[in-house]
Amino acid sequence: NFRAVLTDATQQGKRFLTSLKNLFWFVLFVVPLNLFFATLISLVLNQFKGRTHNFLRSAYFLPYIAPFFLATGVWLWMISANTGVVAVALARLGIGEGIVWRLTPGYFLALMIMVDLWRAIGFNMIILTAGMKNIPYELYEASTIDGASTFQQWFKITLPMLEPVFFFVIINCFIGAIQAYDIPWVLSNS
Repeated sequence: NFRAVLTDATQQGKRFLTSLKNLFWFVLFVVPLNLFFATLISLVLNQFKGRTHNFLRSAYFLPYIAPFFLATGVWLWMISANTGVVAVALARLGIGEGIVWRLTPGYFLALMIMVDLWRAIGFNMIILTAGMKNIPYELYEASTIDGASTFQQWFKITLPMLEPVFFFVIINCFIGAIQAYDIPWVLSNS
């Protein structure tokens, strides 16, 4: 069956290979971007304490609990040509004026990536924030006494101590990206 699908020269076989190629590009962009932005947000969020920390953490996590079709619907509304917040902002900047995002192949992939990132970053941010809270504070105190800068602390303490958490987040992002069915389905059928 696998050989038949991969060597099928009919229209259906070509569509399957195109789908595999698109999935490859989707995963290639989503996983590193998700990891980067979730880590960046976690680092910034770790600077806040108390109610501000809790509010920001909840605000970033909120899109994750929304179903895929709802998150995609919100993005469809935001990119609608004349009334969408994103479309109007881009048009004012002179970018993307008159683009129908969901009907243009390159922009469709970009839209899928934006929807998936907006939805999934919150979960990964929560995991990374918990991992950062688990790093012993004494390591940072000792490095401060030794004269390490914040940048050095991040590269010499935070990143190495988060290695198991990064592994979990990467695997989770990869599995989530491969399972992304709802986003393209809702985008193409609306």
